[in-house]
Amino acid sequence: MLIYTCKRGSESASKLGASLNIPVKVLERGQQPEEEVFINWGCSWIDQPSKHLNNSEDINFLRNKIAVLEEIKTLAVPHTTQKILAERWNKEHDIVCRHLIKSTNSKGMELIKVGGDVPKAKLYTKYIPGNEYRAYFIKGEMSSLYRKIPLQDFPCNKWKFQIDRKQLFRNLIKGHTLPIADIAPFFAADFILGEDRLHILELNSSPILFPSVIDDIVTDIL
Repeated sequence: MLIYTCKRGSESASKLGASLNIPVKVLERGQQPEEEVFINWGCSWIDQPSKHLNNSEDINFLRNKIAVLEEIKTLAVPHTTQKILAERWNKEHDIVCRHLIKSTNSKGMELIKVGGDVPKAKLYTKYIPGNEYRAYFIKGEMSSLYRKIPLQDFPCNKWKFQIDRKQLFRNLIKGHTLPIADIAPFFAADFILGEDRLHILELNSSPILFPSVIDDIVTDIL
């Protein structure tokens, strides 16, 4: 068994490979795996099903921010692809414009303050103030829950993760439901805990991995 990744120098794939004591191989776009048993870490074009973690269908779905938010509409942050509706929201709310549908590290994001000039974009969401969290799910069960602390102004691509207060964070979401656990074998969900409910921002098929998450993945595979 080995790990296929689409990203050279992927820290998460390297950590997982080291924990499982298996090699990590970069698969160029369009290439197919030679092995029958492998872990697919972010390769959306592989035809062969992966016996562990996600298949390419799951990865393609999780990367498409519009498809994901529509699938989990009742839990998702308020969103639209219609510029006219975004302009209406912007009379009273800050909004986030997403110029890229499949992106990472906050690429293609733009914050428009109330009453601003709303540009043409592929996706618009209301800006929800509050603490941001990341929950990891493995085969229908929540593995870990961390708080994401931004180290930059919005749009932020550098975060500090609080990983030593998981029970406190679990208590914070008591009474809230996360009926998204079965949406894929493995993923992370980023969400804001607002005043009234959870607002899911996006799902991630190959997120940064922390030791406790790696331990849970290794336990599941072995």
